[in-house]
Amino acid sequence: MKILFFAVALFLQIQLFAQNEIKLMHYNLLYYDKITDYCTESNNSIEQKNEALRTIFEYVNPDIISVNEMNASAASVDLLLNETLNINGITYYSRRIGTGTYSINAMYYNNSKFRFVSQKSFQIPLGSNNGYIDAFNMMALTEPETPITFFSMHPKAGSTGDDENDRATATDNLMYNLSLGFFQNSSNYVLLGDLNFYDASEEGFQNLINYSNVNYRFYDPINQIGTWTNNSNYADYHTQSTHYSSNGCAASGGMDDRFDFIMVSKAIENQTDGVFYNSSDYVTIGQDGNHFNTSLTNGTNTSAPTEVIDALYTMSDHLPVTLVLQFENNFNSNFMVSDEEIVYQNPISESFEIRFTTPISNSGYLKIYNISGQEINYQLLQAGATRTMISASQLPEGLYFLEISTEKIKTVLKIIKQ
Repeated sequence: MKILFFAVALFLQIQLFAQNEIKLMHYNLLYYDKITDYCTESNNSIEQKNEALRTIFEYVNPDIISVNEMNASAASVDLLLNETLNINGITYYSRRIGTGTYSINAMYYNNSKFRFVSQKSFQIPLGSNNGYIDAFNMMALTEPETPITFFSMHPKAGSTGDDENDRATATDNLMYNLSLGFFQNSSNYVLLGDLNFYDASEEGFQNLINYSNVNYRFYDPINQIGTWTNNSNYADYHTQSTHYSSNGCAASGGMDDRFDFIMVSKAIENQTDGVFYNSSDYVTIGQDGNHFNTSLTNGTNTSAPTEVIDALYTMSDHLPVTLVLQFENNFNSNFMVSDEEIVYQNPISESFEIRFTTPISNSGYLKIYNISGQEINYQLLQAGATRTMISASQLPEGLYFLEISTEKIKTVLKIIKQ
């Protein structure tokens, strides 16, 4: 019995961790589905980009995806959704379209983990990039729900004084309106974007991390504050450029800039409102720290499978950045196990129902164990069943393990009796 209990407990820890976390991803798509004088059908093929994105998304498996340099049309936003995310039986991604007329931000999200609430935009200096900050107010479908806001932003590129001034104006606008409550619906919020900062001393970046009102400052999850550009000390965090030589569309120069960021609010940094992170879960996908000032594909790169490294090189001149956020509350307990979906309510009361969206192919059983690993309930599952009721009236309040075993399903779930 002790062996069974420890096996069950280990499985449970892994499963609960997965149910209480979401993965954020930000990616500059390098003019997705947009033709310019220099990014053409031949050097920025949408077919090749979609093929590469399918490989990247399958590898990363993100729940929230913020993107920059999306063509400003619903058709383009939907193209990415339908050709690279909702494929191979996956149907749970939804999208939101940012504001703009040339190049826009967009947001994709796992609608089994998030419910869209509202969207707001604020204009910033246009320059050569998107001239809007987009705020997406969401509800994480935890129990109870957790409000969180995602900002997607792409201020002006370039290293001139005017470029830096435009970035400073953009972040000043963001922070001022943030402090007025214009954007967010909670103290949990995240900034995702190709921010185009060359070093942390830029006024625009200082606006984010040292804003006069300390309650609205942003924090770098990996705390890598410095002069990033052309500095090998930050090679592990550089996101641009994947290309050493330009193909006419992608920027040249190799990996030597940290342009792409995910930054978090004070509440997330200090874990005061139910959302937190581990700095080790901030990852620049494809960055091994060994490609400073050279192409991503030069020599070996074992930070990801070879097909993913090749896809990253093909897709964009930027690398995506990811961060895992963890929630104190459980996400709703709807998930896929061996192609059959188990739906159950948690916490439970005097009785509760287990539903199977695909009928059970062969008979099986379910068992309930207490926290000591003792079996206290056994129930047969009949072939063809789509639901079963379980009595819990005899259970004292507390934590229990529910084991379900059929031909296709072998899993252990947590249940709480209240």
